[in-house]
Amino acid sequence: MIHSTNFRRQFLLIVSAVTLFQFASCTARDEKPTPDQSKGVLKLRGYDYDEKSFLRAASTSDEVAVRTFIAAGMNPNVQEPSTGGSALISAATRGDLEMVNTLLQGGADVNQKDEKGFTALLRALQNEREEIANILVARPELDVNAQGEGGASALISFVARQRQPAVEDLLKRGANVNQQDSEGDTALNIAVQRGNVDIVNLLLSKGGDPNIKNKLGGTPLMWAGVFGRKEIAQILLDKGADPRATDVDGMTAAAWAAKNNRQEMVEFLREAEKKR
Repeated sequence: MIHSTNFRRQFLLIVSAVTLFQFASCTARDEKPTPDQSKGVLKLRGYDYDEKSFLRAASTSDEVAVRTFIAAGMNPNVQEPSTGGSALISAATRGDLEMVNTLLQGGADVNQKDEKGFTALLRALQNEREEIANILVARPELDVNAQGEGGASALISFVARQRQPAVEDLLKRGANVNQQDSEGDTALNIAVQRGNVDIVNLLLSKGGDPNIKNKLGGTPLMWAGVFGRKEIAQILLDKGADPRATDVDGMTAAAWAAKNNRQEMVEFLREAEKKR
């Protein structure tokens, strides 16, 4: 009985060594291991070949196992039961740069969404994973108009961060300059709030609407009044912003400025009203 047990152990060690040798040989020759070889290696590493084990490997940053799962035929876009998302979305959320790269190399879908509508990029932006966001936004297959919960979009997020090169790139790739979030605000509203003259000019040059209203009836000019952005207010007026436009309470941009104690803006905007 002891002899039989020892023989079995020796046999399994030989099989394991052969499997690992075959897998390593394929890798060394830059050849793709067969699915069976990959599954054998996973077994030796303590993984079952199933979606749950794949997601566990990704969540624990086991890059070798994740590559092996994909080589064995695992779909890199399997959904996590708790979030409806993917391994890529989770990696982007927690800031696992190496795993993000591994999954992208394995064919992970950069546009897949979780149950809240967030893509990997939107989750990276939400959690301030800037390096990962830079990698994801550069992907040519990216849906530049995807929106998550609350209407979060890549364009609005990068405008809020005042990342002009990224904003320019997104607009060139077809980002909707007048896309609104759940509050009705556009990238132009956010740029005015941030006081970034260059981005305001950029958005206007790409068709940004200076009279678009959010759910409160607020326009970019009204936000300029709130924050005392006289230079930006003039730019908006030159592009056709209506100083007499009113919000849901009947208040003009001048009234918004007055409510926020911006007396110089009040006078400036009332003068603009007279010229209309």
